[in-house]
Amino acid sequence: MLILIVGDKEQERAVLREAVTALGHQWRQAEDGDLGWLQYLDCRPQVILSDFIMPGRDGLELCRAVRSQPFDHYTYFVLLSTLAQRHHVFEGLRSGADDYLPKPVDVDELALHLLAAERVSELHRRLAEQRLELQELSSQLLEESRKDALTQVGNRLRFNDDSAGFLTTSPCSVALCDIDCFKQYNDTYGHLEGDKILKVVALQLDRCQSAHLYRFGGEEFLLVFPAMGEEAAAQQLERLRADIEGLNVVHAGNKPYGRLTVTFGLCSLGGDTPGHLEQALKHADQALYDGKNAGRNRVMRRARG
Repeated sequence: MLILIVGDKEQERAVLREAVTALGHQWRQAEDGDLGWLQYLDCRPQVILSDFIMPGRDGLELCRAVRSQPFDHYTYFVLLSTLAQRHHVFEGLRSGADDYLPKPVDVDELALHLLAAERVSELHRRLAEQRLELQELSSQLLEESRKDALTQVGNRLRFNDDSAGFLTTSPCSVALCDIDCFKQYNDTYGHLEGDKILKVVALQLDRCQSAHLYRFGGEEFLLVFPAMGEEAAAQQLERLRADIEGLNVVHAGNKPYGRLTVTFGLCSLGGDTPGHLEQALKHADQALYDGKNAGRNRVMRRARG
């Protein structure tokens, strides 16, 4: 272990240095509490052996400063006091000290206390590792809960997390995408093939770097274009529509096209479109419905009126 020895008496520090070295530990030292504090910040020792009364910060103040730090690393703090100072020990323990040793320090007793300190330090190290592992696992689970399991794009939870940020950009365009005649595709080719089509469409849509993509349910996807007006967003969607049709995936039930196609409903938020994101989504949904009725395989904008 690395042990920091803090005290203003060189003779006492020398005894501790010799004992610590004989026990196989490394050490640093400081002549007062202020220097001890700087040494602590520099080397993060496993143990501090600190005199109670000394220049600068006393042992109690040094202990409080150490305990106030947010480090995962734990330092076992031992106060050194004479019998005359023993009544201060209880205050020290209440302030965060782990142990105390009477002065003059007995070397054999020091060895026992350092053995206990080593066990406590190792326990805190393991707890810190477990806490970090749990934090990482929690982050992974949170991230996984924000992904659609099939297509690996964002889901509604991810959209809810992101939506507040979209309201700060103006203009902002939103579009709903629906795979045309998807039920007929499932009925004809089976649900496993239908899942493959969902992945294919998600992959194509996700190539649009200007948009945030979410699976909104079933065969429906949501695209959000931050800081992009309706005209520019419509051009992006038209390219996506053409790319998906250009895959030439056979879909006999999607007449008259006979291949995989999608329909988009588009609405912009900001500019001449009053309201908030939820209202824009309703307009985009209506535009999608109009696009389906108009023959599918198109980009339909929100009706003006």
